[in-house]
Amino acid sequence: MEQNFLKIRKSKGKINGTLQLLVLEEGDHLIMYLPALNLSAYGDDFKEANEMLKEVLDDYFSALIQLSKEEIDAELHKLGWDKHKIYRRVVNLSDTTFEDIKAQFGISNETELKPLQKFSLSV
Repeated sequence: MEQNFLKIRKSKGKINGTLQLLVLEEGDHLIMYLPALNLSAYGDDFKEANEMLKEVLDDYFSALIQLSKEEIDAELHKLGWDKHKIYRRVVNLSDTTFEDIKAQFGISNETELKPLQKFSLSV
């Protein structure tokens, strides 16, 4: 099990954290998936997929930071997060199989799963 965390400083409008990142190859495309937030992006290569993921995260966190503290708690709780001093979420990838991920994205059996990576962020 890997631990993801988010530190939300609403008064400063900042979110920092570390999230697990799954990288999948589907044909000529690369898919980046953050299971802890159920967010994904894709591109023709790593650079393009990474830039798209940064845009997705920026949009998500920009909307999240506008919510009240109670709404932020509720939104993250829906995704399986628990709040301590910082938000933490343990992702047990044995609960989410590669077959589940392929079905969610509608990708073929030829798709390759790259080794799990950690993704640090600051928005």
